[in-house]
Amino acid sequence: MVETTQRINKAGLASPAPVIETERLILRGHKSSDFSAACMMWGNSEVVKFIGAVPSTPQQTWSRILAYTGHWYFQGFGYWAIEEKATGAFIGEIGFADFRRSITPMLSPFPEMGWVIIPARQGQGFAQEAIAAVLNWAGVHISFSKTYALIAPDHSRSLKLAAKFGFTTET
Repeated sequence: MVETTQRINKAGLASPAPVIETERLILRGHKSSDFSAACMMWGNSEVVKFIGAVPSTPQQTWSRILAYTGHWYFQGFGYWAIEEKATGAFIGEIGFADFRRSITPMLSPFPEMGWVIIPARQGQGFAQEAIAAVLNWAGVHISFSKTYALIAPDHSRSLKLAAKFGFTTET
């Protein structure tokens, strides 16, 4: 795994998200050019089946991308776009957030981890590879004693994947 501290975007601005490279992936800050692919992903009913079950509008997707970027500036952690090295394609998102959800128990001040992979790339080990890289990064850069992942109880694939990385079920 290779990590760099910043990457210059098309506007000439440094992204606050570090770049992490794995064997098959580049995890990087979001770019405005990711918008179309992110809209396709978040607008797909299969993708959101276990994440609220309602496809996102383009406006909601844009707000999500802006929130991911804001996390890096305000929290020192956030979400990465997942780019497949072989094709350069946007294939998902992964990262940490503090969404300040109105739930009990409150997750703050602990980060919440999440990941999503486009349907065409699911089942190929990309999520596992990305999770391992991000948790490794977090072990060095985030000093939290706990991380949550909110996963729908019937989303068996994500529950199984989370368990591989030591996430346990809390009620």
